[in-house]
Amino acid sequence: MAKKEIEVKKETEQTPEVETVSQDQFKQLQESLEALQTELEQVKKAKEEEKDQYMRVLAEYDNYRKRTTKEKIMTYLMSEAKRAGSNFFTIPYNRQELADYLGVERSAMSAELGKLRDEGLIEFQKSHFKMI
Repeated sequence: MAKKEIEVKKETEQTPEVETVSQDQFKQLQESLEALQTELEQVKKAKEEEKDQYMRVLAEYDNYRKRTTKEKIMTYLMSEAKRAGSNFFTIPYNRQELADYLGVERSAMSAELGKLRDEGLIEFQKSHFKMI
């Protein structure tokens, strides 16, 4: 069985040349290209994850600069809504973890969450929130 060959133009400074490659070589080049594209997508995803982590650290720093528990909670919830691209979102913390993250007492945070709900600013069920 004879191997089919594919012609590939190769540009040089002087004159264009035509180089012949086998189908096997062409298939290898194609597979290499696909592997590189997959690797590029993985790098893009990793960079996006790094950006998200950076934004979380920045938000955490901003929360520590805020004075009141209400400001800390609202800043955090607004940043999570923005990150989720929706007024409905789930936070990755339970109440104690959120209090630790915000640098506030859990009881004060829970009381403030209740006030925010009573004021009609937020709705929540465990870690699921809605900004109103």
